[in-house]
Amino acid sequence: MSFIAKQYENLEVSAMVAASDSATLVKKMIDLSLGDHDIKTDSRIVKAAAENKIIGHTMYTHPLGDENFREEIIKYIGKNYNHKLNLNNIMVTIGAGNALYVSLKAVLNPGEEVIIIGPYYASYKDQIKGVGGKVVVVNTSEENNFMPTINDIKEKITKKTKAIIVNSPVNPTGSIYTQQLLQQIYDLSVEKKLIIMSDEVYTSFVYDNNKYTSMLEIDKNLTNTVVIKTMSKDYAMTGWRIGYMIASLEIINVARYINDGIAYSAPTIGQSGSIEALRLSDEITTYLRKIYDERIKYGFNRIKDIKNIHTRNPQGGIYLFVNISETGLSGEEFTNRLIKKGVLVLPGNIFGKKYNNYIRITCNKDINILKEAFDKIEELCNF
Repeated sequence: MSFIAKQYENLEVSAMVAASDSATLVKKMIDLSLGDHDIKTDSRIVKAAAENKIIGHTMYTHPLGDENFREEIIKYIGKNYNHKLNLNNIMVTIGAGNALYVSLKAVLNPGEEVIIIGPYYASYKDQIKGVGGKVVVVNTSEENNFMPTINDIKEKITKKTKAIIVNSPVNPTGSIYTQQLLQQIYDLSVEKKLIIMSDEVYTSFVYDNNKYTSMLEIDKNLTNTVVIKTMSKDYAMTGWRIGYMIASLEIINVARYINDGIAYSAPTIGQSGSIEALRLSDEITTYLRKIYDERIKYGFNRIKDIKNIHTRNPQGGIYLFVNISETGLSGEEFTNRLIKKGVLVLPGNIFGKKYNNYIRITCNKDINILKEAFDKIEELCNF
């Protein structure tokens, strides 16, 4: 007899879970699969968090988050996006995933549809289904830099459509939404009475003078938008598990109610460290961006010299989304063969069924290690 809910009876192990298990089981594996850093959190952040705990700040914070942290978020958002918030527009969460889940739960009725843009972050589908929603995919193509047109999105809207998730810079492609396209999506959301979930996780990783626009710069009154951010990527704080959502008071109040039964509040120590991180934001993000810019460029240039594969130069993010169709292998076949050589990447089909001829490479290792990994990729392609 099984006690498992019907929706999970035929559960497949996700590629990300499988990748994590493979990296643990295989010794000396070069893990370029998950979006984690090899760079330690800045010692000043660690010190500030530790000192805060030593003096006794070890209890729950307010369910919306530590007030001092939310004040720093207000300063950060005002400085970077010219957007004025108040404390009650912000809820601190256990990473961005927690923020997205409670946001979707707050706005979706059973059977309502959420539009996502392929290739998409793999967890979107699970989160939408998990709260009773239906996933609708707008596929994009490499020829258009993996960007949708506004008509592509319009064609997918039905009477059941409730929300659109946008993610810029995009995981996995590194493409960045233009201000014009975001404005068009916002105007469409107003016309059709839709909510935009703007997943803004890689905002510090923008290269080569490309311009990044936040939905906070488009929807000044948070009329139709929930913005989701995290400390994980921009500050090398993945293990601290701190994210936050910015939304109207109406949505924040419901999200807080939902989160009370899940986590109540985010980790106090993570919020303490995040206060210092935002105070050091310019310095830390500049440092990390420089490192990843070098890594991305190294990987891109290596791929240009490897036969049977190619990729577009990403505008942002920490990934390379690589077309392997000329090898004659699927993403899963390529990934499995590469594992045998000691390198772990992700197959493209976890970012959408259409992308079975791609792999995603995370450039999260030192150049010397990346060289070893790309040498092995080149060996695999020379057959």
